This record gives sequence, C-alpha cells and structure tokens, in this order.
Amino acid sequence: MNSSQLDSLDRFFVNVVTSRHSNNRIRPDLTKSQRAKLLGFGFKSGFIENRFYTFSDEQLKHLIGCWAHA
Repeated sequence: MNSSQLDSLDRFFVNVVTSRHSNNRIRPDLTKSQRAKLLGFGFKSGFIENRFYTFSDEQLKHLIGCWAHA
C-alpha cells in the first residue's frame, strides 16, 4: 500500500490538472468545476479502495486519445 510509484503518479496527475505552466495544454480546457472533480480522484486511493469504472466504447476511445498526449 505504500507504493512510491502510485504517489508519483498522483503528484503528476495533480500537476497536470493544476499547473499554470504555458506548456500545459490540459488545464486551460478545464473549468474550475471540472478541475475540482478531477482532484477528487487519485490513483493510490483508487487502488486501495479497489475502485473500478466502466466506460462506453466511445468514452474509452476518447480516454485513450487523451493518454496519447501524456
């Protein structure tokens, strides 16, 4: 449960959602409400709580496309 990799992934995720750096292409497209909702998620907490989500084929294609730019 004390995975440093999950902690690192969570820090990266928070940085992507909140960073005002000029190269951050994700944050400017998010509303304040969307950022707040995203920050309620975490890789480590999801692992510990054994949380799973179901996505439609279209949603999954969109998510995969997003990760291609990460």
